[in-house]
Amino acid sequence: MAAMTANVVITLVGIMIASATALAVAYLHRKQMRQIELYRADPSVGLIPPSTAFTKFLKSKGVLLMTVIGCGVSLGGIIVWGFGTGPITRGSLVWVELNVGECVFLILMYTVYTISSAFLGAFRDQSEINKSFGQLINLIGGSPEKKK
Repeated sequence: MAAMTANVVITLVGIMIASATALAVAYLHRKQMRQIELYRADPSVGLIPPSTAFTKFLKSKGVLLMTVIGCGVSLGGIIVWGFGTGPITRGSLVWVELNVGECVFLILMYTVYTISSAFLGAFRDQSEINKSFGQLINLIGGSPEKKK
C-alpha cells in the first residue's frame, strides 16, 4: 500500500467534512420537524425547543471562553516563537506586538462586556423594582390620580 499524498489527505478530509455537515443538517431538520409535530399536537409547547446544555453553556460562558482561547493562541504563538533559534527581525517583532495587542484587546473587550452586562442587568432589575413598587402603591392606597 502506497503512502497517502497530501492531495489524497485533503480529499478525504473534504469528504469527511461534507459528510459530517450533511449529517448535522439532517439531524437538525428532524429535530425541527419533531418540534413542529409536537406544536401541532399541543400549541402550548411553542415552536422554539428548549436550549440544550451546550447552548446554555455557550450563552453563559461563551465570551469568556473565546477570550481565553484567543489569548491562549496568541500567547502560545509567542512562546513557540520565543523558543525558536532564528534571528529577531522587524517582522517578528511586529508579529509579537500584534499578538500581545490582541490579547490586551480581548481582555479589555471582555471587561467592557462584563461591565455593560452588569449595567443592563441593573437597569432590568430597576424596572422590575419600579413595577413591584407601583403594584405595592396601588395595593396600599392607589395612585393619587384615581382618588378624584
